[in-house]
Amino acid sequence: MTLLRFRWILRWRTWLLALVLVAAAGLLDLRMLRRQTLWVDELFSLAMATGHSVEHPAADADLSRGDFVQAERPVTADDLRRFITHDHPAASFERVTRAVFLSDTSPPLYYLLLNLWTRLIGTSDGALRSFSVGWFLACIPLVLLLARRVAGPRAELAAGLLFISAPGAVYYSTEGRMYSLLWFCVVSTALLSLVVRDRKRTFAFDLLWILASAAGLLVHYFFLFPWCAMVAFLALRPGADTRVRWLGRLLLVALLVAPWYRHLPASLHHWRITQDWLNWTPSGFNRLRAIGELGLQFFSNDGHYLWWDEPKIKWVLFAAFGLLGLVVVLRLRERGFTGNRLLLWGWFGAAWAGPVVFDLARHSFTVAIPRYAISALPAASLLSALALSALPRVARYLVLATIVGAWGFSLADIYNNPSRDDQPFWKLSQVLGAESRETDLILVHSIPTGVVGVARYVQTPARFADWIGQLSTRKVPDSIIPLITGFRRVFFIRFHEVGAAAPEETWLREHADIVRETHYGLIIVVEFRPKQTETF
Repeated sequence: MTLLRFRWILRWRTWLLALVLVAAAGLLDLRMLRRQTLWVDELFSLAMATGHSVEHPAADADLSRGDFVQAERPVTADDLRRFITHDHPAASFERVTRAVFLSDTSPPLYYLLLNLWTRLIGTSDGALRSFSVGWFLACIPLVLLLARRVAGPRAELAAGLLFISAPGAVYYSTEGRMYSLLWFCVVSTALLSLVVRDRKRTFAFDLLWILASAAGLLVHYFFLFPWCAMVAFLALRPGADTRVRWLGRLLLVALLVAPWYRHLPASLHHWRITQDWLNWTPSGFNRLRAIGELGLQFFSNDGHYLWWDEPKIKWVLFAAFGLLGLVVVLRLRERGFTGNRLLLWGWFGAAWAGPVVFDLARHSFTVAIPRYAISALPAASLLSALALSALPRVARYLVLATIVGAWGFSLADIYNNPSRDDQPFWKLSQVLGAESRETDLILVHSIPTGVVGVARYVQTPARFADWIGQLSTRKVPDSIIPLITGFRRVFFIRFHEVGAAAPEETWLREHADIVRETHYGLIIVVEFRPKQTETF
């Protein structure tokens, strides 16, 4: 009776800690998501969730099905905003899936769930990002349960704090993309992979493992890498699991994802506006260094230009995590790499190696993009907590406080930065909202979600025109002259063009007077007036 009561106390302590951490993380995330305007990838999420394809070839566009189409004449901001809002009636799941197939290289589950969410609470910035925050908060109790299973109760607090305070966790959990849902699927599958090894579990846990696995594979293709590590772990360390159950689960997962994955070859070969961006060599790229930074991002404050990272703080973090590495090797020794802990190492290693394998197959530069290994972040928190649990209490809390405190500088920068990816729509909206008039044209050279983003935030009676170079539907001078004719001024905006040349800008510089040229982050704004007449 005493032992049973003690177990219940421990269980309540775990859930109480989870409640405290969820409250702390929720307070931080909800305050943070309101301070920043969306950027083009988040606007893309809204387009997909509302059933609007935006990356297709011009010849494939079907306006009746919500596809983005370049208008022949200038349009109002509302005409562009409709591509990131729900139609009446709202788009069906079939239309959302079609939009994802035409425009994205990810599976559709995130967008289908987001479709339901935004139908309920709208398509505002907060509505979009709160969906991500919710999935992130749902991960926290699962991380604590994993920590208890792999390292005991001493690791719970450390695992939870490291998970909710890592700069990458805070940044991506408040972004309107699928990364929080990906974490939830990965963490759920990892926990269930340990549960299905128990003798006293039921078939219900097998079913949950199947659903979590299928969901992950339908949220992001890179879920495949940590999932394969978990499958291999169960094959090598089955515990009370049987080979028949193992094979049966894999078969059912394959059946659940087959309706989408059978179209994967056609999806990958479908032309999209931004299809080549992973094939460009980044400036100063070194593959070995990029591979190293891909894994080390979870143990440093490196923001890769997404947030500020103080070099001195980085060395403090490397020293703290380096100490934890020594603890694993010298104190835990082989115990740190056996049993349930083997799952964490496989998970982390596979998520890290995934982009490397992808690049070898596709001849791309995915390793230069930190978020493609983001599924490793919970595993990194758990492995660090494992090492911390082997330290005496005072040393454990001292090292943990050092790491969380060092990360605090990056968290402050994320909180104080009003824009993401250096795309300050908020500043652009202030300037154009105050200066543009009904007699002006706002000509945006970008990808479709960039054009829509400007229209979303700029409150103005001015007309809008888009110039998307990859579509090759506009020419100079045949297209530019009809677009600007009759307007007193042209505000030309160029950003996130994804390699497309801007011949219309060259033409305007040659045939109009430049009143002012301003840079807002990566956004370039040039105000043009006619050379000799009042209107163009």
